[in-house]
Amino acid sequence: MLFEQYAATAGAGLAAECQQHRGLHDLAIPELGIDAKIAPRSDKTLDILAAAPGEYAFYCDVCCGGKENPSMQGVLKVTA
Repeated sequence: MLFEQYAATAGAGLAAECQQHRGLHDLAIPELGIDAKIAPRSDKTLDILAAAPGEYAFYCDVCCGGKENPSMQGVLKVTA
């Protein structure tokens, strides 16, 4: 999985497309109540309703050093 920075507008939906080729990963956005597991060799689309404006950290916390690994974390920036 590739984690980076994404942007959304408050109240709008965001489809996060996760493509996983090796190992088990997850996409966690604790402040939005999201913790989705993505099985090896699978694709998964998560429909996320962007919350109030702000920055929401997201990460994978199941392998490769978890959320402490810089390549396994990112930020969702929600604007008004």
